[in-house]
Amino acid sequence: MAVGSYYTNIRKTKMKWWFVVYVLTGLYDIHGKPKKQQVRRKGFPTKKAAEEAERAFLSEHNDKGVPVIISPDITTKFIINSFIDFAKNEGGYAKGTVKNYEDYRNKHLQVLMEVPIKNLTPDFIQKAWVRKLYQAGVSDHVYNGCLKLLKRAFAYSISLKQLKINPFEDFKPRKIRQKLRNRFSTAELKHVIDVCQKEMPEFYCVFVLACLTGMRLGEYSAIRPCDIRQRGEHYVIYVDKQITMNEYKERTKTDTSTRIVDISDNVYEILQWHINKYRVKFNDFLFRAEKGGMIYAKWVERRFAKLLELCGYDEHFMRVHDLRGQYVDIMHLCGTPLAYTSRQVGHSNPKITIQTYTQILDELPVEANKRMDSIIFNEKDDKSDNDGKS
Repeated sequence: MAVGSYYTNIRKTKMKWWFVVYVLTGLYDIHGKPKKQQVRRKGFPTKKAAEEAERAFLSEHNDKGVPVIISPDITTKFIINSFIDFAKNEGGYAKGTVKNYEDYRNKHLQVLMEVPIKNLTPDFIQKAWVRKLYQAGVSDHVYNGCLKLLKRAFAYSISLKQLKINPFEDFKPRKIRQKLRNRFSTAELKHVIDVCQKEMPEFYCVFVLACLTGMRLGEYSAIRPCDIRQRGEHYVIYVDKQITMNEYKERTKTDTSTRIVDISDNVYEILQWHINKYRVKFNDFLFRAEKGGMIYAKWVERRFAKLLELCGYDEHFMRVHDLRGQYVDIMHLCGTPLAYTSRQVGHSNPKITIQTYTQILDELPVEANKRMDSIIFNEKDDKSDNDGKS
């Protein structure tokens, strides 16, 4: 299966495109190997038209149960480009993900692009790509991203019955050492919230949702007043959409990200204050930029950097995304079960929550040491003293 071009006149000024696929005939040679037949179609005005016709051909023949296979001489470039083309169009991948794939392809996979797939042995991949990648000084994070793209690209070809084996299946992602992120103590967080309310009222509700609900930036950016509802004796926010890469999506990042987030009474009051102050209609976006319309990541990031500066922190002290970790730490400090916290932030597994976000506020080890002393040395901690006085 391939797409190519050819000239239609002697002067080589006019060009058209063709595609080639290989179809199994259902017959076998004397050695028991399946026979295949080459199918070529030409005369397409553009490369895109040839690729669309190729996909239509594959879809039609796969629906009929006629296996279509790929030539072993086809290169890795074709496999990767086919998958990225699928991801851009009917695959439904986010713009940011597709852009990352394109960057990996253009910057870190060039050594593999012209290699025929029949030559992709584990030894060749290790020496020709992995070793050179690390010699160039790339990080484990980049290696893992490239590997994910390669695995998905070849898995896509296997799903189309073009290949039987994924040559990258046995390559494992590298374990990435987690970076320590700054967190506010509870006293610091109270101070930052107060400053935000007084100095940056337009950002006040955004900041509260970011650090006291565990929602992602793209999730609270897409919230509308109609998503805030009463459930029993408390209030919740229905999270089922997002704004990503400046584009509104009627879905969340993952299936487990679609969820119902519980909010405290104070958070609900702040939401109502924001709705009343800025006259937000029931079906409008809760947060709007100065010129109207949706708020984007850059809008939130710039204001958070300004808030940090107002509170005496360096603008790089913390990222907006770290406020999700701030929420996880607060829940941990409150003794909230990890399974509940994981569900609140939209993780499929509590292990993701504990490994990715929990770094614990400064007060937690202090409280733990006090409780240890009370058990080992029979000393009363502050809580016991308070309980006794009451």
